Amino acid sequence: MKKIFITLAFMLFMPYAILMADSGLPSYNRQIVSFKHDKTWESITCVQDSYDETLWYYISNKPRLAENQNGNPMMKLVSFQKNQKAGVRKDGGIFQCAVNLSLPSDALSKLKKELANSIDMPESKITLAPLDMKNAKFMVYTTHGDLLGDQIIALEIGSSFANECLPIQMTLDNLSVSATESLTKGTDGLQVYFLFDYDVFTPESSIKVTASYDKAFEHFSENSKASISARKWFILGSRADTSLASLREDLTHSGVLEIESIDGEELTEERMDKIIQPVLEKLIYELYEIKTPEKIETVKSERLKKEISKFWFNLIENMTLKSEKTRKTGELVYDFRAHSVATRRAVVGGTLSLDGYSEAQRQEAIQTVDPTYWKNAYYSLPTISKALKCVDEITLTVSFLYKGKQAGGTEKQLVKWNKNKGWVNAKNEDCIGLEFPLQYFYKLKGDKNVNFSEDLEFQQSFQITYMEGNDTKIKTFTSTVPAFTNSIPISIPMVGVTYIELNAKSDYLTWDKDIYKSGEYKDLKSNLTKIGVKFETKNPSSRVITNLTSKNTSAGLWFDNIFDKKTGLYIIPQISATYTFYNGKLAKAMNTKDKRTIVLEKEDALSEGSSIIFMDDDYMPIEKPETYK
Repeated sequence: MKKIFITLAFMLFMPYAILMADSGLPSYNRQIVSFKHDKTWESITCVQDSYDETLWYYISNKPRLAENQNGNPMMKLVSFQKNQKAGVRKDGGIFQCAVNLSLPSDALSKLKKELANSIDMPESKITLAPLDMKNAKFMVYTTHGDLLGDQIIALEIGSSFANECLPIQMTLDNLSVSATESLTKGTDGLQVYFLFDYDVFTPESSIKVTASYDKAFEHFSENSKASISARKWFILGSRADTSLASLREDLTHSGVLEIESIDGEELTEERMDKIIQPVLEKLIYELYEIKTPEKIETVKSERLKKEISKFWFNLIENMTLKSEKTRKTGELVYDFRAHSVATRRAVVGGTLSLDGYSEAQRQEAIQTVDPTYWKNAYYSLPTISKALKCVDEITLTVSFLYKGKQAGGTEKQLVKWNKNKGWVNAKNEDCIGLEFPLQYFYKLKGDKNVNFSEDLEFQQSFQITYMEGNDTKIKTFTSTVPAFTNSIPISIPMVGVTYIELNAKSDYLTWDKDIYKSGEYKDLKSNLTKIGVKFETKNPSSRVITNLTSKNTSAGLWFDNIFDKKTGLYIIPQISATYTFYNGKLAKAMNTKDKRTIVLEKEDALSEGSSIIFMDDDYMPIEKPETYK
């Protein structure tokens, strides 16, 4: 089963209908497009769709601070200095912001024009769309290159678009007074970087590649030059001084790779290099881990057309081989006669500052507090992506609890999410988080240094309206999370539910009476009438069943997560899956058990993610049965 799972969302409200195109699977055809915009060079990665050659996904080169409806920056930094008596051992802060990686409309127009020139395609035929992303880490540095904090950005519900906007809430360490003052004055900013993955659709060919994780681990352990070359190519791609051909030759010569032509196709170097990329990326991805650099060299030039961010080289230096216990073992086999999904890695970074905003706006965004007297407790809103096709609306009510009851001096707060506006509060204003006053508890205790954090919790009640087929359904759940992280009043809540989105659209799946477009089955009619989906969990015991057809190609399914009292976190239950493809003609030719269906079972339905795209290659054998006509 081919799956794409996405954990990163950037959710600014997109005014361009073209950006909300139905997102598919990118191919391996990638273009780096550079153009000048507002006196600086933009360097944008564009990736072609695997099915529609006129559709291109773009990755912006830098983050931009989002603004609310009134034009104010969606950023708040609450800073504090160390206080041993209050249990605060170093300077720091609570950082809230909304960051987007989308491009302004005039920049998008330039991008489309330059892309059209690069690929020799009429500009009018090109469609630009957001790229689906997953597995993101967010890192914050001072402009001098000192790490302030890093955080895994995990999408709470569903898949996400790379060019949307992400509400972020995190604690920063060692935030100096000078850094805070420079932000307030608008003279300096914070360096922010996203390290993320995205999935691509492998090309189709008659080549089979076998890679040995064990031999690769041994080779990279003993040969530092080979290790450096592999890491450079993995992070920098075509911009590395290491060519793909030399890397392939080295790994083939050392016995790591075996490349075989299935039907005698001529294996030219150009052909092999085009095919081999997903194998090498998977190999390096599974053998290396990337640690957050504690210190980075700052980038002095904005002319990204000529200079690659030095941060990327810091990442290369911080890539280390996994241990014998945690690394992947055995063999990796890619048979390119069948399509599959592979993972690519990318980095986006830049400086966030309040330059250009009024003094009043900057003062509002930056706050300094006494760490013994927090004015508010901060609740971070979950990241929800507009990529969700089945979710229409989410209503969230948050209560502030003291010893299990509504805390004195506070009220319940209600916010709503929909695809057009994102999160808005009761006044219909954009919001990225909620604040609850703490003054009551200082008065109650009569002593600023008394710790009452363990008695405070957030109770979150979600009501999710979604579509299942043609039916509107509502999912509700309530959970509680601690209001404080250590001694800091910040909570990043985990949603107590797992959402699985199924998609069986005709781009990658051939339904009944349609013609197969490629491979062994090309020009033959399909006999696929239905896909039966069954998900089951053992602890707690539950079962969800749904069917997909050519007229009902998507479904959204929900599972309650398990609350772990020891950690205070919700754990995704083990979900097994049974997929039943009703294709009598192919089933009979394959001599299946009931001659009508082809059944696939997976012990871990979420092993590759929670957004599942069905493909012909999921259930059809690579070599066509002789009796299938």
